Amino acid sequence: MDLDGRTLLVAASLTSILLAMLVLHVRRWLGKSIHGLGWWAAAVILLTGSTLLLADLDRFKAINDTHGHGVGDRALKAFADVASAQIRDGDLFARHGGEELVVLLPGTGHQEARAIAERIRAATEAAIIDGPEGKPIRLSVSIGAASALPGSRAAVHLDPLLRDADRAMYRAKESGRNRVVGPS
Repeated sequence: MDLDGRTLLVAASLTSILLAMLVLHVRRWLGKSIHGLGWWAAAVILLTGSTLLLADLDRFKAINDTHGHGVGDRALKAFADVASAQIRDGDLFARHGGEELVVLLPGTGHQEARAIAERIRAATEAAIIDGPEGKPIRLSVSIGAASALPGSRAAVHLDPLLRDADRAMYRAKESGRNRVVGPS
């Protein structure tokens, strides 16, 4: 069956719409099975595989306790701004409670995911926020990554990926913080 330009344009438009809907739904329902998002979301991630990053701002409790919640809030905002600037269109980004951010990278293999995670880590390390009396506060982040191959059951369930990324993130912290561990 030959596809003409018009058919390809319609298919590309439909794919863009479905991916935009996927972004909105995953942000809303992150932490639940991709199945709950609908057949099209499951199909996109099942066919392309995915990598999940779990990024935790290092020593956030100490920032809050030492400098106050206002400075802690600025640290979180700077962290979120820096991280969101490093991801691609179509990557899914959300706060995962406390000082953790989660990034779902559909269709992303180990090397590319690690490069994205390293960009987030380096940009966070370069970020400086103003503390009390204008004293600079440097930030750092530990990132765990976990991948699911295209077609695997793990590609459509976030819980196993989140669990594996969480373990990798804790290994990053135990190894000295401010590093990327994974994907596994």
